[in-house]
Amino acid sequence: MAPREVCKKWRKVALYYVLPSLFIMSAFLLKLEGWRQGVHAERDYVTAKKAFLRWDQLPPEEGKEDFLILHKLLKKHPELHAYYDASIGQNFLALNNVQEATFYVEQTLKRTKQSYYSDYAQTSLMISRGEYGAALKRAQKLKNMLLENENHLINNAIFAFNLMRIAILCQELGENAEELEAWKEIKFYSNCEGSRPNTGFDQLLRHFTVQEISLLDYILAREKEMQKPVEKILLEEKNLG
Repeated sequence: MAPREVCKKWRKVALYYVLPSLFIMSAFLLKLEGWRQGVHAERDYVTAKKAFLRWDQLPPEEGKEDFLILHKLLKKHPELHAYYDASIGQNFLALNNVQEATFYVEQTLKRTKQSYYSDYAQTSLMISRGEYGAALKRAQKLKNMLLENENHLINNAIFAFNLMRIAILCQELGENAEELEAWKEIKFYSNCEGSRPNTGFDQLLRHFTVQEISLLDYILAREKEMQKPVEKILLEEKNLG
């Protein structure tokens, strides 16, 4: 995969990714609610799993029938919403289908009732609507809230993924100084500049790896790219002098 294509993939995933913690939370909620007993229910659960996996892997047009199967099973077994809503919502966001995504994301948020996760997911919806400026302000506000809670900061992936989102939103808006600062913070908290280990950033680094290109490789490439305009300005000033 060419570096430019990899960069495009980074930006799309970073912008629309809701939060892996939502999947973890959904699985936890599902465990609390419990699976219905009985052979017929178990068969439906297996069918739903297969339908979701096919829909998740196929192009949108080819996966319509599988999603229809999953949709019917969700109506038949409401308890399955706790397991699939976050994943379905994220997929629709990646397809830029905000209308469909909103229902599933909001259903997940109603179950979680966690302000940090709610803020993050609501920002995802704002991004999908192209409201980058407002989304950046909300992401920065969430960052400040998390910084006030050190235990949450050190142990939870939401801070890491939100900081990644800030960097990408700054990139979209052409805010180079703010983007560089966000990348600097990611490098610091991910322990590549001597800070203490952070499990949230470990998860971020593992998640954003495309083939052999890591997140840190991408950060270095972005930093180098943003230095070019600065070097050009300095050269022009030197020539004028």
